[in-house]
Amino acid sequence: MRTAALLLAFLLVGPSVSAQEICSNAIDDDGDGLVDLNDTADCSCSLPASTTSLLPNPSLELFAGDQSGCASVQPGGLPDGTNQANCLTDWQRASLGTTDAWNAFTFTGAGPDFPTTLPQPLPSGSGVAGFWVGIRDEADHTFYNGDGTTTQQYREYLAACFTGGQRMEAGKDYRLTFSLGFMEPQTSPSEDGPISIASPDSVELAVYGIRRCEQLYFGPFYACPEAVGAEGYELIGTLTVAGTAGRWTSVSHDFFAVSTYEAFAIGGSCAADRGRPDGGLYRNYYFIDDLILNTVAAFAPVVAGPVQVDGLTVCDDITLTGRPWAGASYQWYRDGIALAGATTYSLALSGSQVDGTYTLRISTAAGCAVTDPVLIQRPIVSDLFADTLGLCSPGDTMIVKPRRQTGATFQWSDGSTGTSLAVTHPGTYRVTVTEACITHVETITVASQAPLTYSLEQLPVNCTADSLAVRVRTNAHRPSISFRSFPEEARLTHRDGLVTLPTGSTPAILAFIDNGCTLVLDTLWLTPPAVPTDCTEAPEEVVTDEEAPEEDEKGEDEKVQYEVVPTIVEEMPQIYAPNAFSPNGDGRNDHFILYYNSGVVGVTQLLIYDRWGGLIWQQTSGEDTGWDGTFRGKVLSGGVYIYTAKVLLNNGAQRSISGSVTLVN
Repeated sequence: MRTAALLLAFLLVGPSVSAQEICSNAIDDDGDGLVDLNDTADCSCSLPASTTSLLPNPSLELFAGDQSGCASVQPGGLPDGTNQANCLTDWQRASLGTTDAWNAFTFTGAGPDFPTTLPQPLPSGSGVAGFWVGIRDEADHTFYNGDGTTTQQYREYLAACFTGGQRMEAGKDYRLTFSLGFMEPQTSPSEDGPISIASPDSVELAVYGIRRCEQLYFGPFYACPEAVGAEGYELIGTLTVAGTAGRWTSVSHDFFAVSTYEAFAIGGSCAADRGRPDGGLYRNYYFIDDLILNTVAAFAPVVAGPVQVDGLTVCDDITLTGRPWAGASYQWYRDGIALAGATTYSLALSGSQVDGTYTLRISTAAGCAVTDPVLIQRPIVSDLFADTLGLCSPGDTMIVKPRRQTGATFQWSDGSTGTSLAVTHPGTYRVTVTEACITHVETITVASQAPLTYSLEQLPVNCTADSLAVRVRTNAHRPSISFRSFPEEARLTHRDGLVTLPTGSTPAILAFIDNGCTLVLDTLWLTPPAVPTDCTEAPEEVVTDEEAPEEDEKGEDEKVQYEVVPTIVEEMPQIYAPNAFSPNGDGRNDHFILYYNSGVVGVTQLLIYDRWGGLIWQQTSGEDTGWDGTFRGKVLSGGVYIYTAKVLLNNGAQRSISGSVTLVN
């Protein structure tokens, strides 16, 4: 009877609170509501999992879509396109170069202009970063910096401030280790010939220390920091890394810190690009992962180390591999709970129910260590198409295409399977999207485009009145907006139509606003800000990362009605700017030329811009030959282009004018 009573009491009350938690049986042995590794009081390990790094998120495993400058729209917080280094927790790109974030299970198959696969297996977890170290994808390649200057060098950098306000201190020996990935070669077609997209078998990288954390973003430039005089950037050293296509190379670099730094950056050096033996076009790409930086003395052998990930989608077989250790025992965990039978240093996952955070516990005679967690997450495929699009006018053709490259495939409601659909009539269209082995249906409503409306205004300033802000608001669904100073014509960086700049830096701003059917140019003359009596704070100052221009949603052969912005000129002297021209070689109206009467000496400057504010042609001296409609020797497709000009009057004064002109093919 006594035995039965004790058994009944155990069943009613549960295990004794004094029971010991067994850390590998998926049972809450001590009844505290915490199972296995989640019971940190009973199941902690004393041995370190890896070398502590001064750099945050060294495995690049943590990804947060709500960070400033992050472009990912993945609800679950994973990369879904290019230019998403700012989504890697506590990391960011350092310049206009659009450094990327990658994950083993999203944003693969993104070619032809970007790598379609990642080198396998990934060295540490499922997240890595990637960057270009040299691009020549046009015969006469030129990149336009944010200040209006140009360069033929293209570099991207990954940068971070040190964790917890720590610093790299002068006079100490440091070691940097990381893994560099080399992509499988591929080819992308272009008008100038095939582009070789690959990781040449060696690359010279540059490592920078940055004096102050606020100097991490060195400005709207595409070249290396030394070429643009990046403030606070000091070259720690360069290192040449060799590798093999489709594989990773482990790198270790020791150096002596001659200065004290608060931040770090890595990317291509200022050395010449690795071109191609035949002189052809190229884009050089590399992946990076598992960045550990600390003093040399901090690098002691560790038991656990990183977990490698092999697999490209959650529908593939995925293999997780820890570090083998002589005489050790192993146990894998999912979300902190032991997986039955998973007692080797390698774990195979398959099927649709594999989402979770995985860790490996390694037990040795000296104690145990638990690896850093690896996130296996099925992506939540977000909409690739706008819900509503506007058709400019009856008879026009709109090319409906995805907003991002993700490697998805498409099945349209008319049975076609291309990456885009030509639409000529308002209506409702459906497309089945398959991405990362997940399928969903999107509906796109095409309606007649509403007339473009917008506002351009100068906003209230902060209490010091040392800066001002200008904002464009528009009814366009996906507007293309860019700004330039006036009359200097320097490009101004902005975010979502908001630009901030120092007070007195320019007298006026040119705003280019385009909804895909109508392109307008407006000028806002700035007024000196006055400190408000109630000291109202200005809108939050934006980070000066210029938005990447949206691709045109229409085909090159599409005929679109555009609004022509009238040119504002003085009545005397008289200047006439045609609103259209046709460079077809028939000898009539083949050039865009400014005409004027005898009150004008001549045109001293004529600049032509595309709809995103990119400079495509300029006349700064000599005869007024006008623009022949070409860019880098090729006639551009029909559309609206913006011009600004300076003319010299007979009285010695100089007059600035601006407007738009339609190129007709």
